[in-house]
Amino acid sequence: NAVRLNIVDSNNKLIKSVDFAVTGAKKGDTLGKFLQDKDTGVWSWTLTNDQVAAINSQINSALAGTGYSVNAANFASTLAQATTGSTATIAATKGNTVYESVKVFSRNSNADVTTGADAMTSYAPDTTANNKVSNQVLNVKSGKFTVTYTPAGSDQAKPVEISSVDFTKAFKDDGSVDAAGLQSALKDAFGVSSTDSLTKEQVAGFNSAVKKFAAHYYLPVANLNPTDLFSGAQGSQYTAQNVLDYLKSKKLDTLKTPIFPQFKEDGTISGWYQLSLTASSAKQGQFGTGKAQAVYSYNENAASSIATLPGTSTSTPGNTVNPLG
Repeated sequence: NAVRLNIVDSNNKLIKSVDFAVTGAKKGDTLGKFLQDKDTGVWSWTLTNDQVAAINSQINSALAGTGYSVNAANFASTLAQATTGSTATIAATKGNTVYESVKVFSRNSNADVTTGADAMTSYAPDTTANNKVSNQVLNVKSGKFTVTYTPAGSDQAKPVEISSVDFTKAFKDDGSVDAAGLQSALKDAFGVSSTDSLTKEQVAGFNSAVKKFAAHYYLPVANLNPTDLFSGAQGSQYTAQNVLDYLKSKKLDTLKTPIFPQFKEDGTISGWYQLSLTASSAKQGQFGTGKAQAVYSYNENAASSIATLPGTSTSTPGNTVNPLG
């Protein structure tokens, strides 16, 4: 119950083949109908607007990344006469190729399904006087995030805005980790005296907030040339799967967050961790009308422990063009 559509270029060279299925059809049924125009009285083979849209969507999805596009309306008579079980040939046109980056978002897979995704950006650490700190370590020196926790004995969640927490203070001048380096800053943020400990609720809330803050960033990815960006003919359609396939083909389907600390109730660092972000969904769109979009999922409870922090010799890959944005 399908028509094989062979899409060729101007030299009659095959570009792609697509099987367009016709629901409820039997072998030999025509794709369209032979109808008379009520105004002119002329009979012609025609397709419905819905059929044209469906054919365009399937064909141009298959052509995504080739620089070619097809408008089925230009071949309505040919396509309408095609029968299920047979083959029809149509010519694609080469349009202006559009190259664009993919705008990326992160979403906690443990969050409620109604919770939206957060925009991500390539990680560039704040400038710091401590040149012993790896550029893969999260530094929220100038960043802000909100910690939400429920105090013991209460049923009301309490939000606390944390700002200017400089994780580079967790390092000594020689680059080694000072477990107590953030103790005072962390206690000050919650209004806890230096002689008291934080509550387990405060620590759990802070640790969770740090993970979510880290998931706003991904470590810079490998170099890509401009022609390696997500591309297609100007105005042509692409599907969500086209976006996911592109990310996989360029090894961009898995990203890593910066490395971040987690804390004990006394305010000292219990360890360093990193989240993996996996491309899980995308949005269909049209080339030339804005960036493609993809959502990466992460599991807040599945952070990887980093036993040895990378040294400062770890370089940030210098992209010719950033394929994500």
